[in-house]
Amino acid sequence: MITDSANYDLRIQSGLHYETPINMAFYDKSDLKYQYNWSVYEENDPNINGGPDSISLNLDDGHEMLQFINEFAQKHRFVNKMTGTIIERLIKDHLPGHLNSHEKVMEWLENSG
Repeated sequence: MITDSANYDLRIQSGLHYETPINMAFYDKSDLKYQYNWSVYEENDPNINGGPDSISLNLDDGHEMLQFINEFAQKHRFVNKMTGTIIERLIKDHLPGHLNSHEKVMEWLENSG
């Protein structure tokens, strides 16, 4: 699993204990490897397609991808930006087309690897 191996490797390499807190926004716009749309939307408006609170994950929206990568990293206590790049590549290059909700993408990543 990506989560088990990445967490283990990062803790060993960095000497971090599992309970070490991380910065939620460890991955930012300059870290993204793919091209994205940077649409303008009102925060917390679930009715706007591509907003961060939408049910489906818009793979072309930079705001959503950043939020998703950071949420996944925080949930699994990742501290290395390389892990964010791996998450981005898995989603962009390998995510099955029928998985489009935040929840399903999260589950798929947790079971990949």
